[in-house]
This record gives sequence, C-alpha cells and structure tokens, in this order.
Amino acid sequence: MSMETLAPLLPSLVIILLPLIPVLYILRRVGMSLAWALLTLFPFFGLVVVLWVIAFRRWKPEAT
Repeated sequence: MSMETLAPLLPSLVIILLPLIPVLYILRRVGMSLAWALLTLFPFFGLVVVLWVIAFRRWKPEAT
C-alpha cells in the first residue's frame, strides 16, 4: 500500500483509537479487566456500552 492510500485512513484511525487511553486508565482504576477496552474500537456503541457497564456495576466500598 502506498502512502496515498493510507493517508485518508489516518484521521479515522486516530478517532477510533483516541478513546482507548482514558478508558484503559478508568478500567485499571476501578479494577476491571482491560479487555473491556476492546469494545471502544466499535465507534460510539462500544464506548457507550463500556461506560454503561462501569457506571452500573456494583462498587466495593473504599478502605479508609
């Protein structure tokens, strides 16, 4: 593949991969499997599902 065919794909790739960084950080912080971050590769729907699961899961009380 030449650069002329890859250049239009780069902005799309960045937009799809951009949510991975904060989602990986959040998943690690709440102690969930990082495999959930793979759902964010599906634009919009995947990110909504991951955030929904994080928001409505049963949370453990923090130790003080």
